[in-house]
Amino acid sequence: MLRTRLTIAVLALLGSALPASAQTVPFGKNKIQYREFQWRILAGEHIDVYFYPEEEVIARLALAYAEESYRVLERRFRHHPFERIPLIVYSSHQYFEQTNVLPGFISEGVLGVTEYLKRRIALPFRGDYAQFRHTLRHELVHAFQLSKITETNTLHPGRHSASPQQVHWWTEGLAEYWSSEQTPEDAMFIRDMVLTGRVPGLREFTHMVGFASYPLGAELLGYLARRFGEDYIVRVYEEFWRYDSFEETLEAVLDVDLDRLDREWKYALQQRYFPVYGVRSPPEVAAVPLIFGPGGSYKPAIHVGSADSVPQLFFLSGRSGRFGLYRTPLDRGERGVECILEGGRSAEFESFHAYESRIDVNRDGVLAFVSKYLERDALFLWDVRRRSVIGRYQWPDLVGLKSPAWDPTGSRIVFEGLSTSGFSDLYMIDFHTQQRSRLTADRYRDEDPDWSPDGRTIVFASDRTIFGSDGYTNLFLYDVASGDVRYLTYGAWNDVDPRWSHDGGRIAFSSDRAGVADLYAVDPTGDGRRLTAMTGGAFDPAWLPGDAGLVFSGFSDGTFRIYRYTFSEDTLAYPTISLAHADTLRFAGAPGPAARTAATGRPTGWVWEELDAPALAAAEVHPYDSWRRISLDFAGGDALAAPGVGAAQGAQFLATDMLGDHVFFGGVSAIQASDITELIDRFSGSLLYLNLSRRLNFGIGAFRFNGLFRDIDLDLYEEEAYGGYMVASYPFSKFDRIEVRLGIERSDRRDAVGSDAEPFDPFVEPAASRDLTRKGIVASNFVAYVKDNTLWTATGPIAGSRYNLTAGFLTCYACYAPGPGGTVRRPASAESYILSADYRRYFRTSRLTAYAVRAYGFYSDGTIPGHAALGGPHRLRGYPRFSLAGSRVGLLNQEWRFPILHGARLAFPFGDLRLPGIEGALFADIGASWLEHQALRGALGSYGIGLRTPILPPLVLRLDIGRRFRIGTPPPVFLDGDEAFHDTFVDFFFGYNY
Repeated sequence: MLRTRLTIAVLALLGSALPASAQTVPFGKNKIQYREFQWRILAGEHIDVYFYPEEEVIARLALAYAEESYRVLERRFRHHPFERIPLIVYSSHQYFEQTNVLPGFISEGVLGVTEYLKRRIALPFRGDYAQFRHTLRHELVHAFQLSKITETNTLHPGRHSASPQQVHWWTEGLAEYWSSEQTPEDAMFIRDMVLTGRVPGLREFTHMVGFASYPLGAELLGYLARRFGEDYIVRVYEEFWRYDSFEETLEAVLDVDLDRLDREWKYALQQRYFPVYGVRSPPEVAAVPLIFGPGGSYKPAIHVGSADSVPQLFFLSGRSGRFGLYRTPLDRGERGVECILEGGRSAEFESFHAYESRIDVNRDGVLAFVSKYLERDALFLWDVRRRSVIGRYQWPDLVGLKSPAWDPTGSRIVFEGLSTSGFSDLYMIDFHTQQRSRLTADRYRDEDPDWSPDGRTIVFASDRTIFGSDGYTNLFLYDVASGDVRYLTYGAWNDVDPRWSHDGGRIAFSSDRAGVADLYAVDPTGDGRRLTAMTGGAFDPAWLPGDAGLVFSGFSDGTFRIYRYTFSEDTLAYPTISLAHADTLRFAGAPGPAARTAATGRPTGWVWEELDAPALAAAEVHPYDSWRRISLDFAGGDALAAPGVGAAQGAQFLATDMLGDHVFFGGVSAIQASDITELIDRFSGSLLYLNLSRRLNFGIGAFRFNGLFRDIDLDLYEEEAYGGYMVASYPFSKFDRIEVRLGIERSDRRDAVGSDAEPFDPFVEPAASRDLTRKGIVASNFVAYVKDNTLWTATGPIAGSRYNLTAGFLTCYACYAPGPGGTVRRPASAESYILSADYRRYFRTSRLTAYAVRAYGFYSDGTIPGHAALGGPHRLRGYPRFSLAGSRVGLLNQEWRFPILHGARLAFPFGDLRLPGIEGALFADIGASWLEHQALRGALGSYGIGLRTPILPPLVLRLDIGRRFRIGTPPPVFLDGDEAFHDTFVDFFFGYNY
């Protein structure tokens, strides 16, 4: 028995029972490779840029700036990386989301990633030159950080100190600090944290992960550099091996008490930002909060249907956990909010781009907005009264769309479009002719267009000035009839979100020219004034009826809310602005990248100087050969020994190509034996290849194993088998897919009889056991349809639904199998066929509570029917795992989930344990299982209360306390130890909610 347990433990540990490798994930959303990119490599001195032909200009820009940044970081880190740095560039965020460099999903807020195994950098070009350069250097800092840490660990082997890379504010803050200067947006986040008292202490900051690590981490690193010089940064990387924690490393390198440093840093921040209150008011004081619910609210738009109707406010918000379209009567604000369309649940409305793309509604009540639909964005027209889509537009040459705006007649829309080559321009669609026209054509970014009330002029924001290469944007006017473009504002600042007043006399916009994002208004000549002076940033202005004021999205207390601002006499006291030399700031058309000056000699643009960099002269372009770029990602081994019995060894490896499109996974194990024959006989191993380069993902594998195993209902059998299998998955959208699983194997399986388990209750009879003996060639065929649009919290799903419908059958050819009177030979028999359904639905009862229900059914028949099992925390609470197995199974789970604590800290002698929160649940389960020759005689169930708290993903600590019940005569089940059926049970385990 000891040897049996040894074999089972080793094979379970090493994953050598290879039919499990062919199993696909039962739920989950799909990461889809819509396009098959034709990759090339642009090789520089230290950097390899991976690109596809449409984006070659961007690839050359990336290489030139990456090589320049490499030289800068080489000096700052005092380090030369030992390997070339792979840089993978995409021409849009939509294409970037398809990357296989990282296995998981990439959200819209992620501008770039650095992968740790192969030190790969991947990032998109989103039409914004300055943003792209900033992100590129940010990610290169991460590559240098990893290389520097590797060098330190190599020089000091045997030490297991806390790496600086484990501290989020240090890692991300340094990448920000060494990639750009602090921006007004960074200052906005920091100022808000200081004024609202939310700046964490240094010791607390060390354990935090979140967006604050970027601006606040960079601010802290800059403060330390001003006090101690930048040399301390490199010393942290070179000396961390000496200390047990990052706090100790920082204290030793800076030679300062960390608690005192914490007080001094906070005091410096307060000195810097507290005086703001003398000249600026919080948004809640200077304006009237309209929309202040959770999740942030953005991009307000106002619609007045008729003279006597109540104005309606439309906006985007993430208050439900998903971004959706909302509306409310303007006079009711938060009290009248209703969701008219929720995103993130279907392929058609996958993402509304709430941070970047405005919405607009015409006089007929047709809402224009942008949503990601499958591979690219679509322009949607939504009838507000009928609550239905009346138009959807997509174009093959435009991947990204943003900020549609109606003309006064409601027959045309202007919008920003991002081409497949990565460049941003303005486009217009005329619904009378159904024709799309391109208004600008250059390398500059043109965004946030809006029509004048007479339909003759379009105002928009662009970086097409001499300040544009540094990321600054100004406002421009586009003459629709002639195509002429002229300046409306001019300067080294960011003017964005222009909106024309109803009377056509003024244009409201947001600008950070005073260091804070304020609202301004100018006339069509560029003369005007500042309208607001608030501590938080003000964005996305929309004119109130009668042009008496604005609604806008403002930042305060760590989130975006929507406010109402009415003009008063105080507004006239704010500074005025003017466009100097307006007559000289005019140029015809949209200047190309080579047009540096207009005919008047006034600067009108800039060029990409990197394209003339010497680093590109010697760069060579090579085709990408994925098979030659396969390298080892991971390799590991395990060993298990039982003195006097034997030992087992195993190893696993993972290898991929540079783009992650081709994956190889292998594993081997062997039981040590007295002679070579026995060693070979006990050898087990597998190899799996996955192709992820196309929309249809597929894999093929081979395996061989030999040993003692247990099936799902814990019956023992000994099996020697080898064979191959194929898996494939085709996603219809992010939310649903079809899966196929085929396999063939040569199997010699012998049933192992015997069990020392006892019934838990004298009224329950033991089940009839089945004979697992089988010898022959077995073919397996499975097909499944999977759908999942759930919304998750830290403990599991809270909204949406998910289900898996599976059908399959196993055929045994020339097979010896159990039959009447013993084992008989069958030419070809249906060993088993299986039908299963798993449906789960989550009904929100409030923002943080939900009613969850799950229905599961399983049916199998044949010569050796398949079994499913109940029991355990996710199948039937209060009963041991696999304690209720059968060829027919039914299960119903229900629970109501609710928060108990939003955060907790437990003090221990070794330190504090921070828990992000505790969730409670009231549950009731009922299920039954029976065999093919039996009738359903009853069911077992349980009810009780549960507690869950997330530790670190994917670890969720769970505790269930409850009582069991039965209906009729239930199937046999065994409990652990001396536990009786009617005792209160307590289950403690790890795992997400079902």
